[in-house]
Amino acid sequence: ERPRVAHMAADSSSLLRPIRHLAALPEDKRVEAVSAIVDEARGIVRDFGETILGDEAYARGSRANAIVLASKYLIHRCVGHGAAEEDLAAELVAAGGVEGNVAAPLAREIHAAVRTHFAELRARAAEATARISGTALVDFDWQLHMVLATSRLGRAHEPVVLLTLHLDEPIGARRRTRSVLVELTADALSALLVHLGEAGRAMDLMDGAISAAGGR
Repeated sequence: ERPRVAHMAADSSSLLRPIRHLAALPEDKRVEAVSAIVDEARGIVRDFGETILGDEAYARGSRANAIVLASKYLIHRCVGHGAAEEDLAAELVAAGGVEGNVAAPLAREIHAAVRTHFAELRARAAEATARISGTALVDFDWQLHMVLATSRLGRAHEPVVLLTLHLDEPIGARRRTRSVLVELTADALSALLVHLGEAGRAMDLMDGAISAAGGR
């Protein structure tokens, strides 16, 4: 029997919370940022952080990653679930930190950018789903740190989680264990937990489908 990993529950509100920073940008910067995130979903790398968001406290590193993850969740809602502008706006308001008069324009901009590249985004999503990695997470360690001094604006006295992921990966005909260090803020950690929860639920659905097919 396949070993099970405990699912860590988190809701989409935690994932979407960082997007309030994106919603607060001037319209031209916001549209440019949405375009850059959709381009990244298409496989086109853009300098999202410093160039587009400027010198704001959330412009670099894990905070920018949290904004991108939140935006990609909304892109996935459009591509994978056919969510309309109104659905996206309602989720943003429900998540907190985004007023309705700000959520509506942001939802419209995300939906329009996705609609422009819908076929390509749909194809990439299907390709990613079909691609199975031979790398497996075998163990992890974590540490909680507090940033006491930094050259980055707004990062002082910010708690961060340091995750050391121990990966078992194929190298030709052999396998090796590799360690990867990941730094996460509270927002980025919440986003990670949401994705892990979604992955766990997807695995449960697959298990159910396989079991049902085997009982026929």
